[in-house]
Amino acid sequence: MTDTQLSAAINSNAVPRMDGGAVNNARVHRYDQWALMTAHEYPVVAGDHQGSTSQAPLLPVLDEPAARLVTGLRLVCGGSVVATRSMSAQADDEFPFVPSGTAILSAFTGADNDRPTILLPAAADAVRNTYSALGLPQVRADKSLQVAIRRLVFAGSRSLDGDRLVDLMTCAEALFIKRANHTSNAKGAPVAQAAAALVADDPELSTDGAHLKRFMLMAYRARNAEVHGDDQPYAPLHRLSGAPTTTLAHVVTDAEHIMRRAISTVLDEHAAQPTS
Repeated sequence: MTDTQLSAAINSNAVPRMDGGAVNNARVHRYDQWALMTAHEYPVVAGDHQGSTSQAPLLPVLDEPAARLVTGLRLVCGGSVVATRSMSAQADDEFPFVPSGTAILSAFTGADNDRPTILLPAAADAVRNTYSALGLPQVRADKSLQVAIRRLVFAGSRSLDGDRLVDLMTCAEALFIKRANHTSNAKGAPVAQAAAALVADDPELSTDGAHLKRFMLMAYRARNAEVHGDDQPYAPLHRLSGAPTTTLAHVVTDAEHIMRRAISTVLDEHAAQPTS
C-alpha cells in the first residue's frame, strides 16, 4: 500500500499499529502493509452533461475473493495470513485529490506475524489453481470439506500451539469422519486410518501409512488432553518421521502439513470431476 492508503487503513483499524510516537506518526509491521486491490475508472463530467447527472456504479466488495485467496495461500504456503476490512478510496494519482476513504467495519482476527505466509514464484501457479478450485460448485456444496477448510484457516491465525492443535484435529474430524462414514464415538483411530488412506503416498509428506497413522493417533490424543485440560497434557510426542520431540510446535507443524495436503487432495478430486 502507498503511504496514503496505509494511513487510511490505520485510521480504520484495518491494520494494527506496532506503536505510535505522535498523533500523526505510527509504525506498522512490514507484513501488514499489503492489500488485495482492484481499480475502476469513471469518466469525468463537467457542467451539465446532456441534462443528466453522472453517477458511478456501486463498487464491488472483495470479501469473498479475499477469503478465497487467504484459503489458497494457507493451503499451498502455510503460515499465517488474514484479510481484514474492505475499503474504498480515491486513487492517489487522481486529480484533484480529495483525501477520503470508507471502510466496512467488520470484525476480523489477526495474523501471527511470527509465522508469516511467504508466497514464492514457484508456488504461484499452485495458488492460482487452488483459488479456482475453491470456487467450484461441487467444492462449495461439500459441507465436510468446507468445515475442514474453515478450521484450517482458523488454525493459521492462532498464536498458541494448543489452540492450533485443537483446530487442526477438528479439521481432521470434519474431513475424514464424514468421508469414512464413521458413526462410533471413538474418532482417533478412524481419523488416523482415513488420513493414511488419503495422503500416505503424497510426495510432499515423504512418509508411509504406518508413520502417518501413528502420528495422527498421537496428535489426536494430545488434542483430547488439551480440550479436557489434563494436568499432564501430552504423552511422548514425535514428529511425522517418527523422531521424538518435546516441542508441541513441531507436532502442530507436521499436523498442519498433513491437513493442508489432505484438503488439497480432495480439492483436486473435485476439480477432476466433469462439469455438467
